[in-house]
Amino acid sequence: MLGIGRGSFIFLIRKLHARGRFRRKAIIVGSKENARGLFEKISSNPQFGYQVVGFVGEDEGYLRQNPSGLKVLGKIKDLGEIAREEKIQDILIALQPDWKGSLQELMNRVSNLEVSFEIVPDLTDLFRGYQTAPLATSLLLRIFPSQMRTWEWALKRLFDALTSMVVLVVFLPIWILLGVLIKLNFKGFPLVKRGCLGKAGGIIGIYKFKVSKEELGWENSSLTSKSPQGVLGKFLRSSGLEKIPIFVNILKGEMSLVGPEPLCQETFEKLSSNLPLLPKRLYVKPGLFSLAKIKGKFTDYMDGAKEYLLYDLRYIENMSLYFDTKIFLGGLALFIKRQFT
Repeated sequence: MLGIGRGSFIFLIRKLHARGRFRRKAIIVGSKENARGLFEKISSNPQFGYQVVGFVGEDEGYLRQNPSGLKVLGKIKDLGEIAREEKIQDILIALQPDWKGSLQELMNRVSNLEVSFEIVPDLTDLFRGYQTAPLATSLLLRIFPSQMRTWEWALKRLFDALTSMVVLVVFLPIWILLGVLIKLNFKGFPLVKRGCLGKAGGIIGIYKFKVSKEELGWENSSLTSKSPQGVLGKFLRSSGLEKIPIFVNILKGEMSLVGPEPLCQETFEKLSSNLPLLPKRLYVKPGLFSLAKIKGKFTDYMDGAKEYLLYDLRYIENMSLYFDTKIFLGGLALFIKRQFT
């Protein structure tokens, strides 16, 4: 029955695509035989659901010739800007097998955008080491930035949501008591927001408890940019309880229990010129517990940025439920230890 239902759904979607409904805006990366062949197949099969707006080429000579008649949008170095301006949803990779670049290079150019990558199946050398899945069209393979499968992502999200609800609801009396104490000591609302970069580079407001009178309701700065004041502020900072409201962000789906530590935009921009792989952190949601925090000896990203980034990349490139569990337990143990030191 499940197979029949899925087949009926795919049939309906393809019918709608053939009538020009719900098509996804796409660009083809490539300018030679593979790219032209892919464009011709998509053009003759509207049920595949792509609205190809043009191609981005690797060869200037072919760009000038434009043999396929498809609109020329630019070269690979302009991929990020083109995808943003055209509001692209899918990037279809149809380069020649002898192309000297890397898939990671293409992904880095659009790391701050919500786009999907699909690739022609014969480019095995280009996507080796990446998790792939065949699409219903059988024309392309979907590429995932990590080794996590779809069901693993779903389970990770479920664990995030359930854990957040337990922490927020079961310990609610403690959070209310802390809120009252913070209001009495620092005046104003006990919670503040910090504007940080989320997945794909979007700005998210991360909640935290106030630790000083100087903290405003919203600031585009790191979570610990302000020095704590008084016994209460120092206790909240040293114990880690300052960050407990982050569970609200996790419940909303803006963050995860495990992931790279959130960075504010100012810090990201300062570091990105010297760390070209820094945008790769934006492939996943930021997390409460990070591999860098439980393995490194530094306090924030400005303190040992290169080493910090290496830990983040190691996590992203080796993501799995098992790895997440190890980091979560390590972070939990570190949090408990801080309560007794």
